[in-house]
Amino acid sequence: MGTLLALAFIILLEVEVERFIHLDYHIELDNMKLNMRMQRIVAIVLLLSIFSTKGSHELQVEERPSNRLNPAIYDDIIMWEDNRNGNWDICGCYLSTGEEFQITTNRENQLLPAIYGNIVVWMDNKNGSLDIYGFDLSIEEEFPLTKNPNEQRSPAIYEDIVVWQDDRDGNWDIYGYNLSESREFPITTSESDQKYPAIYDNIVVWQDSRNGNVDIYGYSLSTGEEFPITTNRNPQHSPAIYENIIVWQDNRNGNWDIYGYDLSTSTEFQVLML
Repeated sequence: MGTLLALAFIILLEVEVERFIHLDYHIELDNMKLNMRMQRIVAIVLLLSIFSTKGSHELQVEERPSNRLNPAIYDDIIMWEDNRNGNWDICGCYLSTGEEFQITTNRENQLLPAIYGNIVVWMDNKNGSLDIYGFDLSIEEEFPLTKNPNEQRSPAIYEDIVVWQDDRDGNWDIYGYNLSESREFPITTSESDQKYPAIYDNIVVWQDSRNGNVDIYGYSLSTGEEFPITTNRNPQHSPAIYENIIVWQDNRNGNWDIYGYDLSTSTEFQVLML
């Protein structure tokens, strides 16, 4: 449609210019008619510029550029934080269909999504401080997990358990929430900081500064017991876990390496590139 309109404007412009050039100048022209003719030509040029673009005669609408950060994935679904509306919202996409969707529309920021099954969790600033919220994709319903006036950050989820770091006691601790029981519970409440939890099955891991440097600790949800994973005097950060293997970044050699720990054999190891 845009191409046809552009061609029509071009033809009309050529006709108008030709008529203007071949005017009989021996006939006295009325200045008003001349001005009106020139205004018509200018209007045609302006309209043509609207309907034409570089390399195309189609009308194009440029979408507002946005950033998409911190992706999370489970099965067929990818989630991320998205600032296309001027604030950070939680959006997602089904890999099988390419269908994109948005699950938060609050004008405040929603950040750092995590997903397991049909449940998406994130940290949300709608109440003036960061809380943990969730969304059930199967019924398209949002729900709060925490509304504490202090901040809760960095959620992670596995099956029915959501974990996060929480500063309600004046330092960062690790808390959890059982979705099937609608029950919140503390995991570690040491006076030092515990941050960035990760969870797999019944094991929660995090980075812990109780020894004056940052170490990696763990907790068994089935036994209620906490245990150290690494207590090297140099810093260890950002743990992740899958099945019996825990990995983290480690500065014991003067640079950042990747180390791991096998829960089944109680063995620590360095991940080397051969």
